[in-house]
Amino acid sequence: MEKIVSPIKEIRKIEIKGNKNKKFDLKYKVDNENIKISLFGKNFVKRNKDKCYLIINNNNDCELKHEYKFPKKGEQTVTLVITNDNINFKEMFSNFSLWHLNGKVSLDYNPYLIDISSFENLDVSECKDLTGMFGGCSNIKNFECLKNWNVSKCENFEGIFAYCNFTNLNFLSSWDFSMAKNLSVMFFSCEKLNNVEGCKNWNVQNVKYFEDMFNGCKELIDVNALENWNMSNAKRINGMFCHCKNLENMDALYKWKINYWIYRGNMICDCKKLINIPSNFQGSDCLIF
Repeated sequence: MEKIVSPIKEIRKIEIKGNKNKKFDLKYKVDNENIKISLFGKNFVKRNKDKCYLIINNNNDCELKHEYKFPKKGEQTVTLVITNDNINFKEMFSNFSLWHLNGKVSLDYNPYLIDISSFENLDVSECKDLTGMFGGCSNIKNFECLKNWNVSKCENFEGIFAYCNFTNLNFLSSWDFSMAKNLSVMFFSCEKLNNVEGCKNWNVQNVKYFEDMFNGCKELIDVNALENWNMSNAKRINGMFCHCKNLENMDALYKWKINYWIYRGNMICDCKKLINIPSNFQGSDCLIF
């Protein structure tokens, strides 16, 4: 008798939206015994104290804290348990502020955080403000886990990756910036960044503020990948490439259609290797040295 094989039914993975009752393992590196290290930004803790708790050293009900004292050195796992979908991710790992007039950024560094791979499943689809979320997290090894994030409703990305140490932006190539209005200091002092190909197809047509976006990205040599950005609504591009000491080529950015009244002070200040300045950037307030 011939054996009848039932057709294999397609099993679809159901996406569970929201963060309620989800757990996220974060890894921190502690260099010395019995020292307090920063886990989260103070403001993040204030905003979300009743919406999250931590699991540390098998303590299953540890209050969300800014700092924690570890008795041993080495890698430590801190599990963030989210109990409420109404989470504010702004300044998650540092406290962030910016003085636009002089291009200075103030934040609490968090060099202890080294792994956020569990954030692959973090739902930020309802978030409108990701200001300073990873700012100052200079020792995170890999941001690839963020590549599928749905940021389509987010308007403010100010300083989200300031002082981080990735070399390229490929993990951001699929992010939807169609609702974005503020990209200021997004990559401020990302000193190892040497390739911006990952953001060449961003839809930035609604963005108004690009202040100090790449300020201090010392390894950038060429930014022509940004040639097709729609800058028609930009209001401030001051300091955008300031202190990009190795920047040599931005010729293709002559395609940017920017309003004549746009504020662009110190846009390419200290770009001493830059040979040609696109005509749309030239002006008394657009300094090279």
